[in-house]
Amino acid sequence: MAFTLTTLAQDAAQKTNKLPQLVLEIDGVDTVYGIGTIKKYIRIGDPDLYIGDDWVIGGLNEVDDQLDSISLDGSTTTITQQLLQDKGGTSSVSSVQISLVDSANGITRLITPGEVVADILGRKATVYLGFQDTAYPQDFIVIFTGVIDEVVAGASIILNVAHPEAKKRAEIFQPMSTVLTANADFKSETIQSIRYQTRRGVAGTVTVAYTNTGTAGSEVVTVVGNAISVAIQSGVSTADQVRRAVEAKPEATALVLTEILEGQTATAQTTVGATSLNSDTTITVASTSGFLLPATAEGFDTYIRINDEIIQYTGLTDTTFTGCTREAFVLTDPRARGGQHQVDDEVTSFYRLQGSALDLALKIMMSNGPAYFAEDIEIGSIVEVENVGTVANAVYFQGINVKDKYGLVTGDMVTITGDPNAANNVTDAEISTVIVTQFGSYLVLDDAVTLVESLNTAAVAKFKTQYDVLPDGLGLGGDQVDVPEFERISETFTTSIFDYDYYLTENFTGKEFIDEKLLFPTGAFTLPRKGKISVGYSSPPLAVSTLPRLTSDNTAKPDQNKISRSTNKNFYNNLLFKYNNNVLDSDKFL
Repeated sequence: MAFTLTTLAQDAAQKTNKLPQLVLEIDGVDTVYGIGTIKKYIRIGDPDLYIGDDWVIGGLNEVDDQLDSISLDGSTTTITQQLLQDKGGTSSVSSVQISLVDSANGITRLITPGEVVADILGRKATVYLGFQDTAYPQDFIVIFTGVIDEVVAGASIILNVAHPEAKKRAEIFQPMSTVLTANADFKSETIQSIRYQTRRGVAGTVTVAYTNTGTAGSEVVTVVGNAISVAIQSGVSTADQVRRAVEAKPEATALVLTEILEGQTATAQTTVGATSLNSDTTITVASTSGFLLPATAEGFDTYIRINDEIIQYTGLTDTTFTGCTREAFVLTDPRARGGQHQVDDEVTSFYRLQGSALDLALKIMMSNGPAYFAEDIEIGSIVEVENVGTVANAVYFQGINVKDKYGLVTGDMVTITGDPNAANNVTDAEISTVIVTQFGSYLVLDDAVTLVESLNTAAVAKFKTQYDVLPDGLGLGGDQVDVPEFERISETFTTSIFDYDYYLTENFTGKEFIDEKLLFPTGAFTLPRKGKISVGYSSPPLAVSTLPRLTSDNTAKPDQNKISRSTNKNFYNNLLFKYNNNVLDSDKFL
């Protein structure tokens, strides 16, 4: 893919003698690691900067905390990728290796648990590529982000940085099962010794009452609408006598089925007021461990399946599903009718996911992670922006492009702590704008907060993504997902992006579901971009597109380049669309 270079980087790229610079950043480690000296833009206020010295504003000086320790010998020097649009993604971009020369035991301390950090394994890392004598990070490009998953210590120390794509191999929305520990009644009730079950097809709620106005053996049944009344001799009429009277009344048998509990045929019955034949809306099971809670506003609803009935639930305890709606899918699939369920019947998870393809992809990738995917980000100033001036509700970050590095977009949230002005210490304030400048970047927060000017503040920020809304997901952050590009593609091709309605009852990996189930049918595909998980879209060139032009200046070994055209099967999509998914069997359709 093409990168946009700054003027200083372009000048360095056009030199005959090019000096590459590779920079490694590790989350939680103040030191940055490079090849040779890492430089940055000079700022007034830098340590050891005095009037009269040989420096100019806009010039370069050394980054304070750095180690010249990266060796190209042993480090990954080539990154290749293959686009697989016919499969909704790319071939694996597994990892890069960074070889570090141990100088004065600095790298040994880095990889020793408890020295510099608790453990280097599992730490996020970012790899930048640029040229020596250019400004870091403004003149550099991110070529890889990921997590350090392996350390090999030998003559040199090699860190293996795994691409975020590897996290997509985790399973999502895993099927769960348990068993009933109490009967789940459906439009039924046990009244003393007799169980009454509403017949299928009966609309509304049936009620049953016993009145003390009859004679044992000559019980009288009356039916008004859905109300059944049995005139009994209280304390004398037996269960068998009452059941016989009900079954002898056609209007009553059209409403209910009756069954005497075992061993209670001769048990005397007593008066009882009108009792509704209701369904249980709390389902009691052995354990709800692993079952998910709903996020209905985000298109994720939760259900359980018992026999052929699908039951929606809105809450759960350790052993119960609460807020249940019975026969939740009977209008979609008439076979999913409610029924009486017994102790030890199997209970399985059934989830429903709805939404636009790219929105769902972002939600799945970025849900179920830490509350804040990036923390302790130093703030340069509040309201006052360097080289810009006063900007209402602005939060300025010196030397950091928060849009590229953290993937921040409108709608994400920021929490600020540590500023001496209480008004500036806000929690989950929504971002309305992200703007990049020559020397850094700044956020403009929405009008729900009112920030006050704070120069050289000691405050720090932490970021929360707006897409962390589902109860399960891959737990990636904006520093691992190219959120701005997902949003750009979604906005550009709005009318072409599919909306989905999935029933989730099987095992899926994140990669399989996102690449094959969400992106591929709608013409999109994942690809690595700026070291993150990004997205592309199969479309002809747009009038507003900036198409790359291949010239002798930007093409390596042009004499060896070839253009090949063929009727390759990978350029044809053959999709079969089926409608009205069978709720009880996802492989079949109604």
